[in-house]
Amino acid sequence: MVLIGRLVILAFTVSFSIVAIFNTKKLAMFDAQGLPSARLWPVICSVLVLILSAINLAELFPQMKTIDRSVDSKKLVRVALFYVLLFVFSVFLCNILGFFTSMAIFLFISLLLWNGIPWARCIPVSIGLPAVMWFICSFILKMAQFPRGLFL
Repeated sequence: MVLIGRLVILAFTVSFSIVAIFNTKKLAMFDAQGLPSARLWPVICSVLVLILSAINLAELFPQMKTIDRSVDSKKLVRVALFYVLLFVFSVFLCNILGFFTSMAIFLFISLLLWNGIPWARCIPVSIGLPAVMWFICSFILKMAQFPRGLFL
């Protein structure tokens, strides 16, 4: 069942990356001075996510041969629905708590439930990764347009 969950996450990740690329199609990649514009970072991130998704799919192919073909369809629907609701919940939570806080919560839940990683490893990763991203985006890239949330 973990394999099916990973495939569902992979499908959503690929579809969101493709949507991000097409939604920024009308924006300029660079401005008049040749500096990166609003389209560059979403396209770079989406292409990187697509490459990593292809690598992840290549790792999943050998495991697909050993999958149990008698999967309960109700359980499959529940797993898929859980991951869809997790994505939707994190998007709505982004406006309330801010991007980095909602990312930390999403990472914690997905690492704990999807990968089965112990609590002791989930907490530092789910706090450390958004903190590193915040530092890079705020101080190195000078991006300040992330949703801050109601409490920040």
